[in-house]
Amino acid sequence: MKMYDLIVVGGGIAGMTAAITAGKCQPGLRILLLEGKEALGKKIALTGNGRCNFTNANMSPAYYNTDSAGVDRDWWLREFLNLPKEGSVTACPAEEEDYGVSAVLQFMKDELMVLCEEKQGYYYPSSGQAQTVQTAYRRLANRLAEVTYGKVKNIEKTTDGYRITAEHTDGAARGKKGSIGKEITYQGTNCILACGGTAYPKTGSDGSGYMLARRMGIRVNPWHPGLCPLIAAQPEGICKKWAGIRAHASVKAVNAGRILAAAEGEVQLTDYGLSGIPVFQISRFLSDSKKEGDDYRVYIDFVPRLSEAQLQYEIERRIAAFGDFRGIIHEKLYDAMEFEKSKTPWKAMKHVELAIAAAKGYDMAQVCAGGIDLTDINPKTMQHAGTGVYCVGEILDLDGLCGGYNIHAAVIGGIRAGRSIHDSYLTD
Repeated sequence: MKMYDLIVVGGGIAGMTAAITAGKCQPGLRILLLEGKEALGKKIALTGNGRCNFTNANMSPAYYNTDSAGVDRDWWLREFLNLPKEGSVTACPAEEEDYGVSAVLQFMKDELMVLCEEKQGYYYPSSGQAQTVQTAYRRLANRLAEVTYGKVKNIEKTTDGYRITAEHTDGAARGKKGSIGKEITYQGTNCILACGGTAYPKTGSDGSGYMLARRMGIRVNPWHPGLCPLIAAQPEGICKKWAGIRAHASVKAVNAGRILAAAEGEVQLTDYGLSGIPVFQISRFLSDSKKEGDDYRVYIDFVPRLSEAQLQYEIERRIAAFGDFRGIIHEKLYDAMEFEKSKTPWKAMKHVELAIAAAKGYDMAQVCAGGIDLTDINPKTMQHAGTGVYCVGEILDLDGLCGGYNIHAAVIGGIRAGRSIHDSYLTD
């Protein structure tokens, strides 16, 4: 059985960042990076519409969600994101290492050698291609770790670390005759779980990491799609009329009359329901399995920049002058919704209600909500209190909004875990 100082389970952004950071901080560290698919970082190429928005200058706990009821959400996120107690400025105390936006930018520039550019607070590789980040990660991970392609079947805590059993895939078999499908056991002093969630399963996120965690006694909250379209309860009605229209609007996620989240921007009106970034931002609140008493709805305001009184004034003066009130909203939406038939069109345009049956599945979800409960995870080291395993990336019960927040969390978690491995050798 081959021995390693560190075994990282999962070769996405979080796992590769952890392996790279540990290898850079502790030269000579024996690191094994286990990836279940045939290549590292497959999901990277899909991020940011192929451009990879990897962080955001505007950083705050408000841009993240969790279902971990037993943790002080604001405290945990401020510790993890390295934010002060008040405000949203990514300031780092002088005596601490930086784990804010500048840390992600430094990692991209100094370690991955990726040139970055900022557009209205959103950071991208200057090439404009996610492939640039993907290639840089793969090159550095292969240099600092032994990369093996195999599906992890079991993780067992032992007196001197962790025993990990994996079934080798085709990728692992390159140059290893007869190893396809063969189970191999590895021993590691430290273990990092970076298996991802269930979003985009074709990239390897099949939820198996949750099963591994549960078998180890790690608390895992129910998982559900995040950042995804929503399906109307009766799409054959209003949805058929507005299909194909894009309109500026505000949307609110509502359950049994209680507003859970809100967002504003360009909404895509589809023949099945709703899509677009504002809908993605609120979708995780309407995507888990319905329980008794749940009544999922989206409230839509097609004129969010005007109050009801202001809109009434604009409508009435247009009717007086022209006989209709075209030009306030999208022409096709005006015709589809037949607002002119309403006695109070200013109310009808600002109060459209759509019952929601479900969210689109994991194939259409950009992230996965739910996962390993944050209550037992140290936000500074990423170590699980009961098992000693480090947990990073989408496997955690932590999901961000659109805008680079999820990749930011994956990179910061990987840096924290990698440095924590290094620190553990300094204190031994």
